[in-house]
Amino acid sequence: MVSPADVHVERTGTGPAVIFSHGIGDTHTVWRHQVGPIAEAGHESVAYDLRGHGASPRPDDESAYSREIAVADLSALVDLAARAIGPRPVLVGHSLGGYLSLMLAITQPGRVRGLVLVAAGPGFRDPEARAKWNGSMDRLVARLGLPGPVARLAHMHDDLVISRLAEVDVPVLLLVGGEDVRFLPGVQVLAAKIPGARLEVLEGAGHAVHEDRADEVNRTMCAFLAGLDG
Repeated sequence: MVSPADVHVERTGTGPAVIFSHGIGDTHTVWRHQVGPIAEAGHESVAYDLRGHGASPRPDDESAYSREIAVADLSALVDLAARAIGPRPVLVGHSLGGYLSLMLAITQPGRVRGLVLVAAGPGFRDPEARAKWNGSMDRLVARLGLPGPVARLAHMHDDLVISRLAEVDVPVLLLVGGEDVRFLPGVQVLAAKIPGARLEVLEGAGHAVHEDRADEVNRTMCAFLAGLDG
């Protein structure tokens, strides 16, 4: 059985930790435009591969994958950051990585000091919508050639996150592309329901806004981090 300590992690820089989580089918390399600037701004950038992705273990056993297990992996990285001298880490997540970061902040309050959610949604209240989403994740994982059980990381079976957004008690920065038609509505729900959340819509950008508009995203993210540090 894969343990949280087994996921592949890349660290850059020193200082308060910023933990980067990617989306389904990606790897830690999608943050290649961010880890350097964030490290230069005085932080340790911690980017990792979700289990079943990149250089992390890729077991075939479906019991190795679930939303809860993915959050446990992220929680283990938060534990490692907490052992270092400095404030609690900030979580940065794209798409599924943002949803997992949000779930950790809701279910484990007090563990982090801020969230940057990039093109991330809150899940669904409607069981039929969840079933449709889960099917789309199964098909995506099959197209990508990943083991079928990997899709379980993104499967949703309840409305835990969307129903508890008002409980988020840390500063939140929301980033989304104006052309990201699938995720923009969900990000707008986050903006409306999370107390004090700051929303930045980058017009003309799509789902991979952190890659396509890296300079703008980096400036906004660094300013957000500086506000937390200050």
